[in-house]
Formats: sequence, C-alpha cells, structure tokens
Amino acid sequence: MKTKITIIGVIAVAALMGIAFSACASTGANTGSTASGRASAEAAQNLILNGSFEEGKKGWTCTAWDDIFTLDTTTAYDGTTSLKTVDCFWGANVNQYLAVRPNTNYVVTFYAKVPRNTDQWSCLVKIGVNNISPDKIVDVNPVGDEWKQYELRFNSKDNRRVCLLILGNESEFYVDDFEMHVDK
Repeated sequence: MKTKITIIGVIAVAALMGIAFSACASTGANTGSTASGRASAEAAQNLILNGSFEEGKKGWTCTAWDDIFTLDTTTAYDGTTSLKTVDCFWGANVNQYLAVRPNTNYVVTFYAKVPRNTDQWSCLVKIGVNNISPDKIVDVNPVGDEWKQYELRFNSKDNRRVCLLILGNESEFYVDDFEMHVDK
C-alpha cells in the first residue's frame, strides 16, 4: 500500500512540476534571471485589497461606516458594488494602508462620479503617509456626474507603507475599481 501511495505522490509532484515548468516557459520567464520576472509580476499585481468593494468592507478601515460611507448596490462602475459617500464631515474617511518599496514609482487608478457637488473638495482621493496627516504625497478631486477614470502617480520616497484615503465634504459621490501597480 505504501508503494502505491508513493508512486502516486511522485506522479502528482511530477505533474505539478510540469505545469510549473510549462507556465514559466509560456510566460517567457527565465529561471536564471528572476528579477525581471518578479518586477513584471509586481507591475501586474493589484496592490489594493478589494478595490472593487465586491467583497464588502474587506481590506478597508473607516471612521464612519453606515453613517456616511456605505456600500451601494444601485450603481457601480463595474460589478455590483461601489462605495457611496454622503455629507462627509471633517476627519471622516475610508482608508487602506498599502505596503510599498522605498523609492519606487506607483500608479493608482479608480473610477468616480459626483452627482451632488457643493465645493471644490466634494470628493478627495489621496495618497498620504498616514490616515490623519496633512502630509499628502498626491491627491485628486473627482468631479462630474458620470463615471470617469482618475489616475494618481507617485513615488514612495523612503516610505515602506502609504495610506490610500477617500474623503469628502458636504456632497454625494461614488468610487469604484481602485487599482495600484508598480509604474513601469
């Protein structure tokens, strides 16, 4: 019985290795040089957990869930869920800390629409050092009542983590499909 299990185990391991070798060959990965393969994998990987809000609040921290920030299933750029914000007050935000490599360029993309605008700060998405500091790295103020894609490009400087913040003012806005990648 042990011999049979061992042979089956060896066949299973060989099959898995064959799949791994064929996957490396099909992507053009060179087992002698993994740095370029690792860099392209990082560039392709979305570094934001649950950027589409399809998994609810997973990955996100909020100072006012359900009062100001809600998961909305009536409008989404893609999928079935977006983050809706209504009448945000000072200090309220949704955020996610993101691990970054120091001195590396990144790009964040997302979609937003702002059906009710009260001032220039109706909707603000920013990358900062933390979730309370005015020490921003980069930000954008989405406007317009149709879904539009926005982009934030930044360098992580000497930081090993940054904070993606979503905040606003006395307005109504929706955001969806956040992605962050190493900028090529």
